[in-house]
Amino acid sequence: PVSAASAATVADGAAQPNPADPSRLRILITNIVLDARTGTEIVTRDLALGFSARGHQVEVFTNLPGGISGEIEAAGIPLFTDPARLQRPDVIHAKHFEHALPVLERFPGVPALAVCHDPVNLNARSVPHPSVRRWSAVSENCRRRVARETGLPLEEVTLLPNYIDLALGEAPAEALGPGRRWLYAAEKRDAKPLRQPLQCLGRCFFRTLEQAALFSKPRRIVDNYPALARNYDLVFASDRCATEAAAAGAPVIVCDPRGLAGFLTPGAWREWSDHNLGEICLTRANSLWNLAAEIRKADKAQARAVARLIRDERSLEAGLDRLEAIYRDISAT
Repeated sequence: PVSAASAATVADGAAQPNPADPSRLRILITNIVLDARTGTEIVTRDLALGFSARGHQVEVFTNLPGGISGEIEAAGIPLFTDPARLQRPDVIHAKHFEHALPVLERFPGVPALAVCHDPVNLNARSVPHPSVRRWSAVSENCRRRVARETGLPLEEVTLLPNYIDLALGEAPAEALGPGRRWLYAAEKRDAKPLRQPLQCLGRCFFRTLEQAALFSKPRRIVDNYPALARNYDLVFASDRCATEAAAAGAPVIVCDPRGLAGFLTPGAWREWSDHNLGEICLTRANSLWNLAAEIRKADKAQARAVARLIRDERSLEAGLDRLEAIYRDISAT
């Protein structure tokens, strides 16, 4: 819903700056679904709450609201499924092109930042559009996809990695009781092919394997994954899940059913971070031998060093700063 006071600041055909503070932006964030806790849903929540806390006027557009959308609305941020109800923004942060297209068509001339979060999913495809002033991607693999689909030179596609709300990892951790445990974070893929060898190795290393899933049919869904992850001796994860666990200080082995990268050390972070700890890094098979070798490398001191790197480079505040600069840049062109 839009108040009369805020509606009065919007003229037909153009967004007007806030007369009380021209530095504040009207930001519209799109995401195809907000019903679970996948990567783009977490990003949408974090950006919406972060920009709102900075005094910007934020609205969110989605096709399918659900669990995580309640967290956005609870913060007083308007969320809509009908483009006709949206205010004209100053800038559009667009994910999932097919979903964002009705918004781009409703507000011609409003500059958009398009962000690709997946190197293969059809919903994440990039289609040239006059409103998109900047193309970006969360990993090098995604950058190559954007360049291929748009015809742009690779250097014109901005690498915009995942930024992490570090406060989540500092929240009170869940009490797990006695015992030594490993955590397997399974997001969207079939977990069974990797869960079976990890369970076998857990018995060999006298560890209990628990599984957390962050999608719509979870074995165990969690509200604050980073706070949970730091309670475990070792976390097996990839992509954003691996980064969030590592930011909270958990030792992480980067893997998923597609393959194995290895134990996340500071050197490995430097090598793998631009790939979002994702598919390009997963170059080895999830054999018992390979997994056991990486498990033996796990070291809490190395994990703490990785956490410091992520906190220095990937804090949500740093991401908000960078996005604000991009929004102002594309608005000026």
